[in-house]
Amino acid sequence: MTRAPDANASPFTPEQVHAIAEAKRRRRKIDQAATVAATSGWITAVIAALATPFVFFSWVAAVMVAGLSLVAYHEFKGRRMLRDLNPKGPRVLGINQVALGVLIIAYSVWHIAAELTGEGRYAEAIANTPELANMLGPLGESMRYIVVAVYATLIIATLIFQGGAAWYYFSRAKHVRAFVEQTPPWVCDLMRGGT
Repeated sequence: MTRAPDANASPFTPEQVHAIAEAKRRRRKIDQAATVAATSGWITAVIAALATPFVFFSWVAAVMVAGLSLVAYHEFKGRRMLRDLNPKGPRVLGINQVALGVLIIAYSVWHIAAELTGEGRYAEAIANTPELANMLGPLGESMRYIVVAVYATLIIATLIFQGGAAWYYFSRAKHVRAFVEQTPPWVCDLMRGGT
């Protein structure tokens, strides 16, 4: 009498199961970077979506929405590349963070320049409603410095955060290369696209 095959039995040998478990452990840093990219991509996509209604009122908003949309797209693309164990994925993500940093810094510099040349929002509001200058009094004059301080702070924060994110992604390339080189090809094929 033959026994029916056990439905819960693994199709892998114990050695293969060990190789898969070891590969999952060594892949953690790659998976963490993919999670960071997914989070960054969703945050950027949501910000772009929330800013979309403003494209009808400002060319600057249109440029920002287009730029943020491209950044979100490349975050998701880089994430897919990481999950597929493509060694180019970290480079795509690192360059994407540099591009996001350039976009934010350019936006900030544009606002600072507009404020310092008298074409800022405060000057525009005063031009449209002259009595606003009397109502704001001394606060109105300090508004220029407040705007400059806010955007200068944004530039510094961008250099720190986007610079750090770019470095983080670039540093993941060695982990992807090492994983692919040190893992049997059949395990890499099994793990491409997920865990």
